[in-house]
Amino acid sequence: MIYRKALDYLISWKNSGNRKPLVLRGARQVGKSTLVEIFSQHYDTYLKLNLEKPSDNFLFDKYYDTATLLKAIYLHNQKVIKKNSTLLFIDEIQHSARAISMLRYFYEEAPHIHVVVAGSLLESLLNQKKIIFPVGRVEYYPVRPCSFLEFLDGTGEEYDKNLIETTDAEPVHQRLMNLFREYTLVGGMPEAVVQYAKNRDILSVSKVYESLLAAYMDDAEKYSANDTENNIIRHCLKAGWKKAAEVITFEGFAGSSFKSREVGNALRTLQKAFLVELVYPAGSTELPALPNLNKRPKLF
Repeated sequence: MIYRKALDYLISWKNSGNRKPLVLRGARQVGKSTLVEIFSQHYDTYLKLNLEKPSDNFLFDKYYDTATLLKAIYLHNQKVIKKNSTLLFIDEIQHSARAISMLRYFYEEAPHIHVVVAGSLLESLLNQKKIIFPVGRVEYYPVRPCSFLEFLDGTGEEYDKNLIETTDAEPVHQRLMNLFREYTLVGGMPEAVVQYAKNRDILSVSKVYESLLAAYMDDAEKYSANDTENNIIRHCLKAGWKKAAEVITFEGFAGSSFKSREVGNALRTLQKAFLVELVYPAGSTELPALPNLNKRPKLF
């Protein structure tokens, strides 16, 4: 099991005196649901809903009163209502506008229930449906792929991980650099790290990424409003990886005939889904170092 640094944040959130429902943001398969499953061990009662399931989604359509809804959630999870520490995890929340609006009432009327929500394609789908989270009633936390230290933990290199965190690691600098090169090849997606840890075969993770890329390609129509946008997003997903860490031009991106505005919109949509990041150069040497959006961005 990979120890994710995000777990430290969740524990801090749990103990916070001004806790609000927490929205986990991040790409598909980055480990959001697994993170919450591990976090749930810090609670006496764990309630879980996946709103892709009609039976779970139905609860928010049927029960509008907070107390009645919570009672139904307990019964649905086959749990007894007790006055103890309770975590409610709502996965794939983008499938229910009613569930999103209920976060406000969980915060105001049931603060004793700790609520965490997550969803794939969250920002893109919510923008299309004109749905917003209750302003001032929720907080956000981004879950990203494994860091180098998390990679070391997941591949059984705990000694070197602890070395980096606690002491002067200069005597083993070359060994750590070799491990870092492995990390740059394997990547930080949890499934790829777990697969690599089994036999240290870098080629074995290719199937993991082929599967992930296929899933992202299948999601393209969920990001887009029409066939044209769908084709542009698919092109960016298929060909864009070759431009990683390069300063890019939107016009004719990756050998296409697409216009600058079309590619820009597509990449910004993928950025909302946490699949890419457009980093613009700073436009000034004085603080604040704001990005100059008139310059060409670097693609990550």
